[in-house]
Amino acid sequence: MVTESSLVSFGFASGGYWCRCGTCAEPFEGDKRAFRCKPCAQKAKVATEKAVELQELVAFMYVEAAGERVISQGHALKAFNFFVRNIEDISHLLPKATRA
Repeated sequence: MVTESSLVSFGFASGGYWCRCGTCAEPFEGDKRAFRCKPCAQKAKVATEKAVELQELVAFMYVEAAGERVISQGHALKAFNFFVRNIEDISHLLPKATRA
């Protein structure tokens, strides 16, 4: 479950000010320092969690292949960047444990 306190680092905090979301440009009520509406902050949180999972997956792939010198650290980083850019398009290629 997503709590409002967990969304602070993603740009949303509840409050009594009218703000405009920096992501979707919709007005919302929040803290005067909030820069994202709650739905956009939730999406940012989910995207960050997916990126962390993918980073761990790529790191695992690198460690597994390092003994055989199949891929280099640079290739692992390129693979990670590709996954982040194309997460929705390639989700069917990921192991079931990393799918949302």
